Amino acid sequence: MMPTFSKPDVRELVSNVELVGVKYLQISGQAKPQGEDSRSANEDISSADVNFSVQESHGPSAIEVRFRVHVDHPQAQYDVELATRYTSNVEYDLEQEVVRDFIEKVAVMAAFPYVREAISSMAARLELEVPILGVLRQGEFSLGPVDSSS
Repeated sequence: MMPTFSKPDVRELVSNVELVGVKYLQISGQAKPQGEDSRSANEDISSADVNFSVQESHGPSAIEVRFRVHVDHPQAQYDVELATRYTSNVEYDLEQEVVRDFIEKVAVMAAFPYVREAISSMAARLELEVPILGVLRQGEFSLGPVDSSS
């Protein structure tokens, strides 16, 4: 039987979880017809608008966080959906605020390189300029409402 901590904080949770999988659920890219983008011709073509949505589910010893990312670039639109899976050797009764902190401080940082790679690969396949997704700094990513299905 696993030991149980009833209400961990995010530090305790992080110290006891391992990333055990990253699964791509959707990767797509669609080139825009030339001249379709409404942005200024003087705007840096490497710029892109990035939108995240998040869904999480968790049990006593596992957390899954799904990220859906839409990137609107002057040359194309990209969509990536992936799930990061974490397990723990400790069972928890997680409060929603701890899950939120975990997603904002840990899970997004683990997922972002995979999102960047998927978009870069798709742009290369479309023979388009690779969108530059800037550095995601700790604390810059903040959740709106979290869709939880625990």
